[in-house]
Amino acid sequence: MLINEILKKERESKNLTQSELSELSGISKRSISHWESGNRMPHFDSIEPVLAVLGLKIEIVRK
Repeated sequence: MLINEILKKERESKNLTQSELSELSGISKRSISHWESGNRMPHFDSIEPVLAVLGLKIEIVRK
């Protein structure tokens, strides 16, 4: 599953609109829309507040 699919699925599972997620995270609705549509990839520092609202975290695993 790609990051855009995860973001949308998790947002919808919490019954949040993109506008609500934007207000809670402090990240623009436009950025969230771009990320969910797959038009843009989020930078780590800008996605952290969104992940926190959604109760998610990124784990980097070295192989």
